[in-house]
Amino acid sequence: MGEFSRRFSAMFKSQRKVWNELAYDLKAEFVDKGFFKPLEVVKKEEGYEIKLDSFTKMAGRTPIITTRFESNCDAVEDFRFLIKRKNIFNKRAPKGLELIPVEYHEFDHLFRLFASNKRRIHRVFNRKLQSQLVNQAPYRDIRIELKANILELQIKPLIKDIEQLKSLFVLMESIQEQLRADS
Repeated sequence: MGEFSRRFSAMFKSQRKVWNELAYDLKAEFVDKGFFKPLEVVKKEEGYEIKLDSFTKMAGRTPIITTRFESNCDAVEDFRFLIKRKNIFNKRAPKGLELIPVEYHEFDHLFRLFASNKRRIHRVFNRKLQSQLVNQAPYRDIRIELKANILELQIKPLIKDIEQLKSLFVLMESIQEQLRADS
């Protein structure tokens, strides 16, 4: 089955069913807090855990559902970074961060990378991680941020494609491994 047909068929599946299957495949915990509460998938690794959930924000009258991956990063001190999908509104760096080109054409074409420490971000966010993110990028609004020892990855809209969710868990694990190796 091609990527388009896989993503198209995933649109009609239940989030509960897909995320429960994902938790089983990853040997993670599926948390169902009840009706009108967000579902969670929690995968525990050595020294950290990755939590998958979703939240809704209103844009006027339109609800925007976002898929979120969160993980604690105890090994990072005074280091922040932000990766956003490139658009005309995010040319300026947020306070305390500077815009850093990575000189990998596919990545620089799709994203802006802001960091508090240029050397460290080049050590942490290597070519392998950049290409993993580029592979996720074509049709998604992706944002990755490390702030206050919390690593967060947000993607709009809600993802119900199990293969993409697995690859995002791998991406989060890879970033965690690089952060832990660098500290």
